[in-house]
Amino acid sequence: MKQPYIYDSFLKKAIRSLELDFLWIKSAYVPNKWEFLLKKYLLLLFPNFYWDTQLKSYRLRIFKRFIYLEAPISIGPIQSTLLDYDYLVPLINKHGIIIDAGAHIGEFAFTAEFILKAKKVYSFEPIKESFQRLQKNSKYQTFHAAISASDTQKMYIPFYNIMSSGERNSVSDREETVPSIQLDAMPELLEQRCIDLFKIDVEGMEYDVLDTSKEILKKCRYIMMEVSINRPMTRPSLITIRLLMDILPNVELIHIGKVFGNAKRADAADLLFKNNDYSPKS
Repeated sequence: MKQPYIYDSFLKKAIRSLELDFLWIKSAYVPNKWEFLLKKYLLLLFPNFYWDTQLKSYRLRIFKRFIYLEAPISIGPIQSTLLDYDYLVPLINKHGIIIDAGAHIGEFAFTAEFILKAKKVYSFEPIKESFQRLQKNSKYQTFHAAISASDTQKMYIPFYNIMSSGERNSVSDREETVPSIQLDAMPELLEQRCIDLFKIDVEGMEYDVLDTSKEILKKCRYIMMEVSINRPMTRPSLITIRLLMDILPNVELIHIGKVFGNAKRADAADLLFKNNDYSPKS
């Protein structure tokens, strides 16, 4: 069984953290730059000070409110997500509508709020523990559900919830049966005339999301999908992309973003698609 790539050495984590900080300082979009950096390193150096026993989360006041984290290193994915997707700013309308499939604790919800200035975000997260943090972290609408055709979905959760998947990665993964939903069965989404961005980051379940969101996809201007390459998945990546092309015949790949993996292999890659058939009158 292939193992997912994880930054597993202290040196890699330290180098990555410094790289993020350099890009953070240079960014024209991120808010509260110096406050964030100060509190990030206070959290990493003195984690016990930020542990909330009652909420079973690390609680840190930043962005003018408290955020709730699974572990001190969870601050890294928040920082990197804010940076990795600032290229969307010229493409995504301010005060737009975004679907966030695979929201985890709200990393992309922060990006939607502070970088993309979204009006509405519909965030979907199946893992109960992550969803509870998402509810506290996001000001937008949240749903405790996987996106698939079945009523429930079995999920496999590794040591860090962020890598949870519908496919088992390791014998040590714990199981959790979660509720499922089909986006095409949600009136509040179907009634939207335009969805500016559909972000899909579901650790190998991309096909399931597309297959149950065909009508919703036709309303989307852009689809940003983390496509699995070298990890367990419900369908091979080329079949998943083929399904997207069947649903949206004139969809166009316009950007390849972050690639996840190492020098020897790629586990997944962020692909941004433009729906050239989208029309606000459709």
